[in-house]
Amino acid sequence: MKLRFEIKITLLYLLLGGLWIMFSDKLLLAITQNKESLSQLQTYKGWFFILITGLFFFTFVRKQLKKLEHSEKRLASTNDHISKQNKILSDKNLTIERINTELKISRDRAVESDRLKTAFLENMSHEIRTPLNGIVGFSELISDASSSDQEKHEYGTIIQHNSQKLLQIIHDILDISSLKTNQIRLQERPVNLNALITTIYSEWSTKAQAKGLNFPTPTYVGSKSLLVMADQQILSKIINNLIGNAIKFTQEGQIELQVKSDDSAFQISVTDSGIGIPKEDQNKIFEPFFQANRNPKIVNDGTGLGLSITKGFVKLMNGKISLVSEPGKGSTVTIEIPNNQTKSKIISDNRLIKKENPDWSQKKILIVEDEINNYIYLQEILKRFNPVLYHASNGAEAVSFIKTHKGIDLVLMDIKMPVLNGYDATRIIKQLCPEIPVIAQTAYSLPEDKEKALMAGCCEFISKPLTRDDLVKTIKQYIS
Repeated sequence: MKLRFEIKITLLYLLLGGLWIMFSDKLLLAITQNKESLSQLQTYKGWFFILITGLFFFTFVRKQLKKLEHSEKRLASTNDHISKQNKILSDKNLTIERINTELKISRDRAVESDRLKTAFLENMSHEIRTPLNGIVGFSELISDASSSDQEKHEYGTIIQHNSQKLLQIIHDILDISSLKTNQIRLQERPVNLNALITTIYSEWSTKAQAKGLNFPTPTYVGSKSLLVMADQQILSKIINNLIGNAIKFTQEGQIELQVKSDDSAFQISVTDSGIGIPKEDQNKIFEPFFQANRNPKIVNDGTGLGLSITKGFVKLMNGKISLVSEPGKGSTVTIEIPNNQTKSKIISDNRLIKKENPDWSQKKILIVEDEINNYIYLQEILKRFNPVLYHASNGAEAVSFIKTHKGIDLVLMDIKMPVLNGYDATRIIKQLCPEIPVIAQTAYSLPEDKEKALMAGCCEFISKPLTRDDLVKTIKQYIS
């Protein structure tokens, strides 16, 4: 057991004093017996004791103080080291807390994403199988010999409706995939916004009316005949998505379409009196697969991709999209896109002014198509206009046919074919006969596919599945 410093020094002092008292007097008596001399020596003895003990205690205390100072320095160094370690540990704790927070957020997002994807796959399975059921089922009925002509007509209408529904689902999946992988490039051309709005409105007004909704003609604030530089296909999808979404979630009331324009931008707003969107869902409504409707009495159809695709397209056009909504009172979705207004006048294209029922009996059309069913479909569409039709099953056959047959008025060119694809075949045909118009008709549908076809020499690009009206309208631009 170690003694404390003050006990040590006290004991030492007592020991030294006792020893000095015991031996100093004997030493003095041994030196002299004279009282006066002893008295004087006692005085010297006292001063000597004080001097010796003072020096001793000075040395001892100084040594102890140095030890104490050294200990304090070590303690301070230890404290400083501990303080630094504490700061490091504190920083690590903060980092761990931040990582844990981020992991929790990531986990929550992953769980939500997994939930949304699971819901999407379930919904997608339902959405795909529903129109397929109608297509497959009524295709069997329409081929039944016992079905009357009226029934076959009704079955055909149902098949067409379900085919369009299935096609829209496929378009949504392709669009969201293209946006996610940055595969869409804008194909900007002058677009008459008023004409585009009018066309889209006329297509949706009948559907709104059939649902019992009031859908008045669009209102315009600013220029009504606005000509802008834009990708018409993408702009059409944006407007169609907004109107279609509004009609889908509105059970009664009305839909309003408003267009505002000035020198800097144009706005398109779609307002409905539908179910509205809860505040907590308004930031999520533009996320893929999310559907805000939780009302079991209202059955959703669709993939939950429409608004996400719309937001992606608007962002691609350097625009903004906003939402104002209140549950039970409806919603307003507004897009604002920079006004790349062209100073060109709207010029009527004389190629579009053709007869409604053209007579192509003097025209020769080469259909380049490797799928026989696709060729038969094109043949059935075109035969009512009496053209002379030829068939090539790949690009090499098409090139050979052009070399050996004169007077071909138009080529309908598939792209993906064996032996020689449509791009290369078109380049060769345009070198041989640059005056022959070549229309690409293909299952490829991305903007870069269209651009590649146009660069190869095609004058137009139509994506499969083809509709009769779109095909005939396109051909009428190039043959009379």
